[in-house]
Amino acid sequence: MQSGAGPADGFDIVTTIDRTAQYLLEKNLAEGVKKYTAKIGSGIVMDIKTGAIMAMANVPNFDPSKW
Repeated sequence: MQSGAGPADGFDIVTTIDRTAQYLLEKNLAEGVKKYTAKIGSGIVMDIKTGAIMAMANVPNFDPSKW
């Protein structure tokens, strides 16, 4: 695809992530892991009517510098 060209099939990404839900999930998940001294935590927020994923988070976060 050339720079400056319009949309083309296979090159667009549409997500259902909600900024507020994502922020709250990450914040509360990190607090819960710390409070209960858990090693890891995962959470997903889904709209039960549509199946849309509104937020996803893992603690600890992915660090690409650690193998």
